[in-house]
Amino acid sequence: MQKSLHIFLVFGLLAISQLAAAQGKTGKIAGKILNKSSAVSEELIGATVQIEGTSTGAATDIEGKFLFDVAAGDYTLVVSYVSYLTQKLKVSVKPGEVTFVDIALEEEKTSLKEVVVTYKVEKSSALSLLMVRKNSAVISDGISADLIRKTPDRTASDVLKRVTGASIQEGKFAIIRGMNDRYNAGYLDNALLPSTEADRKAFAFDVVPASLIDNIQIIKAGSADLSGDFGGGVIKINTKSVPEQFSQTISLGGQVISNTAFRNFSEFASYSGENIGMLSSKRELPNLPAGGLKTVNNFPTLTEVQRLATNSQLFTNDWSNRVMQAPINPRFSYALGFPVLLGGDRKLGMIFALNYADTRRTIAGEVNSFDGGGQVTAFKDDIYQRNTTGGAILNVNYVAGKTQLSFRNLYNVNFDRNTVLRTGSGNISDGLEVDNIANIANHNQLINSVLSLKQIVGNNFCTLQAAFNYSNVRRRTPDYRIASYTKTTDDETYKLALGDFFNTSTGRFFSDLKEELLGGTFDLNKQLKDVLKTNVKVGAFYQHRNRSFFGRSFVYGGTPPAVQTLNPQDDLFASNIKDGKLYLVEKTSDDIGYYKGTSALVAFYAAADQQFFEKLKASYGVRYEMANIKVDNEKAKLDIADIQQSVFLPSVNLTYNLTEKTNLRAAYFASVNRPEFRELAPFAFYVFDKNAEIKGNKDLKIANLNNFDVRYEFFPSGNQLLSIGGFYKIIKNPIEYSIDVTQPFTT
Repeated sequence: MQKSLHIFLVFGLLAISQLAAAQGKTGKIAGKILNKSSAVSEELIGATVQIEGTSTGAATDIEGKFLFDVAAGDYTLVVSYVSYLTQKLKVSVKPGEVTFVDIALEEEKTSLKEVVVTYKVEKSSALSLLMVRKNSAVISDGISADLIRKTPDRTASDVLKRVTGASIQEGKFAIIRGMNDRYNAGYLDNALLPSTEADRKAFAFDVVPASLIDNIQIIKAGSADLSGDFGGGVIKINTKSVPEQFSQTISLGGQVISNTAFRNFSEFASYSGENIGMLSSKRELPNLPAGGLKTVNNFPTLTEVQRLATNSQLFTNDWSNRVMQAPINPRFSYALGFPVLLGGDRKLGMIFALNYADTRRTIAGEVNSFDGGGQVTAFKDDIYQRNTTGGAILNVNYVAGKTQLSFRNLYNVNFDRNTVLRTGSGNISDGLEVDNIANIANHNQLINSVLSLKQIVGNNFCTLQAAFNYSNVRRRTPDYRIASYTKTTDDETYKLALGDFFNTSTGRFFSDLKEELLGGTFDLNKQLKDVLKTNVKVGAFYQHRNRSFFGRSFVYGGTPPAVQTLNPQDDLFASNIKDGKLYLVEKTSDDIGYYKGTSALVAFYAAADQQFFEKLKASYGVRYEMANIKVDNEKAKLDIADIQQSVFLPSVNLTYNLTEKTNLRAAYFASVNRPEFRELAPFAFYVFDKNAEIKGNKDLKIANLNNFDVRYEFFPSGNQLLSIGGFYKIIKNPIEYSIDVTQPFTT
């Protein structure tokens, strides 16, 4: 696959920042106070931040955050909290701007007099970031919004490429530590994500725009409070939170891909609204009468031909395509955020953001198939990819005393309209040559909403957290088309190939996947500082999923035009779809073309973080999961799979602080890998770019994994990490793709 050089061009950037209060000579100081303790990195609630020598300042809220107004100028901040060392920091406040200060307080050791640690604000921010990464209970890596803003990355999949140990396959699927997509789990705003794919267990990370991301963390070792269904890593994406002041930004930009921009680009017709990500009704499967395009045998009667031709005319028989000059890929984003002071310690904030991108990219590839006797096919592909994505978030955050209530919402559409031109040998031994054109469209829609509550009970007796989430995924393949032209050594003229199989002839395919997910979590967190600085966490998790799917394939039959142009916009145009010429025949089998899936997952867990001898931190726990997965086919009245499992998943994470800047880590955790609905269903789907069919297996079992990790970490400065590590995994009943030896296989 040819690599493309990406050059990001900014055509215009408009940024408007406004303050709710007068901007003239005032600014704001905002930040977060954290516990530097190596036992647990929690927010410090009620810490005091003041301007030295004055009463101006604020106390931190339930998130450990503070914010107050001050006249522009240079100040010394005094940060204090009971049983922690006081810190002093020098800050400079500019008119109309927010000065951010993240501070990590260190617990006070036995001392007879006050100790004050003084830093510049830059040192304090670096120290805070160092502490968060260094004191993570589990092995992890990540990237923040600050770094994301400095890159031209368009989606979460682009951002993940920059994280150590992560790579991206097919532009959207995450590979963590060499484990393919099915072995990884995804969270969006702390809600476990479903699979977005119709034919594999995977989440397509290109559906989340980079401009809407606050941070991404990849956790590589298990813990009791995380999903037990993973083997590679857990990818946690958090969307943007509420800003400290009123802000509004608009960004317009463009992207140039060196082998695509201003060059010839082939594409099929687009319809109204599709250039902004909407799906036109012209691509939808028509409302056909039952059996309207099916035949009794391979040789339809005259009456059947008339019926087939009449019903074939219900389709949008428009195969228009063109070659045009690829433009610069446009980019647009808009964000609006503002806080609302409600009086006292009550605060309300909101952020709204939009994102749009339209990307064209050209790729060249080769596809070869083999069987026991050697090579069967040899194809060369020219692939013209067009991806349109649009997204929006609406996040609301309310804080009052010891209560925090958040409501986070994400909506995104991702529309691929790809054109593939394929030439080469369709059968080397028979001398069959092909000249194919395919229009492969996929439309993804994701809705994700999370309502969460955080409550401090009593006088910091414990922390209660609860969340409820709803996700809706819809993935449609609307009118996937293949026009196949072939010639043999006996006839050197390319002719439209008609046959009984979608993958070797000319035809159309439609599919629709709908899935809804409901989930909830409940956690109690209690600190026991007098018992080895212990933090205890117990909780419960529930998730219910419903999926329905159908896939219907059609092939062309009848008599093709006597004179063919080798362009389907002429040969398969509406005027050629009628009695005596061409018509469509449905090849969908009721027993493999439909399925429904339901799953219920209930989990309970208990975990503890403990500090031993100031150097050693242990995080351990156990998770209990009960899973019930059912797949059936109501149309064919088939019960395909019914899997039930209860499992205990222990985990241990050890961290030894060799020095202030170095860690030595070791971890063990047990996990599982459950089959996805699609992997159990016997549905077979032809993948054009691989020239292969993918089919499910109802006899799949749940895989069990034992995972071992070691890692050495060195933190030179606040945002730098040098590490070396290794891992070992034992997998029983792994779920992987396998090749049917009775069929040709593809490379």
